[in-house]
Amino acid sequence: MAEHTDTVTEVTDPADSTRERLIRAAIDIVATEGVAALTTVNVCRRIGIAQSSYYTHFASRDELLQALAERGAAATRRTNRAARLQLAEHPDRAHLRDSMRAPLDLIRSHPEMFRLGRQIRHEPPSTALGAHARAMAAANRSELADDLMDMAGQDDPAVRHRYEMVADCIDAMVSTLGEGHIEGRYPDLEEVIDLLAIYAAGNARLSEWLGWAAPER
Repeated sequence: MAEHTDTVTEVTDPADSTRERLIRAAIDIVATEGVAALTTVNVCRRIGIAQSSYYTHFASRDELLQALAERGAAATRRTNRAARLQLAEHPDRAHLRDSMRAPLDLIRSHPEMFRLGRQIRHEPPSTALGAHARAMAAANRSELADDLMDMAGQDDPAVRHRYEMVADCIDAMVSTLGEGHIEGRYPDLEEVIDLLAIYAAGNARLSEWLGWAAPER
């Protein structure tokens, strides 16, 4: 309910209402027509404003794409973080599966926004859009690594980079298998969740490598 209230407040803010309407129109266009249909002409037509008004809020199409990616990334991080916090409180198989299900449900529910995020992450880092995408990916990696270390009771900064490597692996697996699911290669979502849960649960060698347990003598 709190998230809904925040959204309503944001939309009804007179100083930001046109920008918010542009973002929402862009999200709707991406969701219903695909990324290719997202043009400044289309988004302005969708909310009934002159194209000149668009540039009061966004200097280019790329700036609008940044806003969309940021909105989607923030929602994804909130959802995934909530699932991980539940797992930390209830470290059992069911909650582990729920933590894997959360990002996949978002991918399945919003496939075009997912594809947009994937596309933006492949923009050259020399561009503003590419740099922005990498900054969001870094924030997600850091947050996931923090949560993994907390769940492991680990606070040694010397092994943090290893947790970030695991975070990258989880992100890559979720993205790749999620893409395979929405494209029909892996139609059984429960099977996908099974595989992700097996990886996320780790094993003795992975635990040793991360510093969870002392090496065998």
